[in-house]
Amino acid sequence: MVYSKIEKVANKISMGNKPRPFIVFVVIIFLTALMLCSNAQLEAKNPVTDVCLGCLCEATSGCNQTAICNYGACGLFRVTYAYWVDGGKLTLNNESPDSSEAFPNCVNDPYCAANTIQNYMIRYKQDCNDDGEINCYDYAAIHRLGGHGCKGALPPSYYETLNSCLRYHSHY
Repeated sequence: MVYSKIEKVANKISMGNKPRPFIVFVVIIFLTALMLCSNAQLEAKNPVTDVCLGCLCEATSGCNQTAICNYGACGLFRVTYAYWVDGGKLTLNNESPDSSEAFPNCVNDPYCAANTIQNYMIRYKQDCNDDGEINCYDYAAIHRLGGHGCKGALPPSYYETLNSCLRYHSHY
């Protein structure tokens, strides 16, 4: 179907096998813009890479799956109730977000917790360390210090674990 649409466009822009240069240029620009918008939407939907999520997990809890909820923070990523709310109050199995179990059920599930983090980062995405780019170091600061406090200093052990993990996985 897409191929037939492209073929129709190509047929319309050719005149006796001589394409109009301006129309060809416009079609190429349009298709390029469409492709870039699609990529931007994918990035906006999931700004945190899988490697970054893994390193956040490692830095936050050592990816300890036995740590369910302690001191109001739950799961592999140690997500708090307020973070979960800001991340969209995601739930499992169509559970009501108002259920008393919705928060722990989601954030103790690795996939629901990761999606909560993605939503949180979409909301608070910023260059926390002022290096001119938004990357995993910024997401780690947002995750640990919050969307409004990410310019603060990270605990050294958290930063060292994150940095070591990111350096290890930079080869992949």
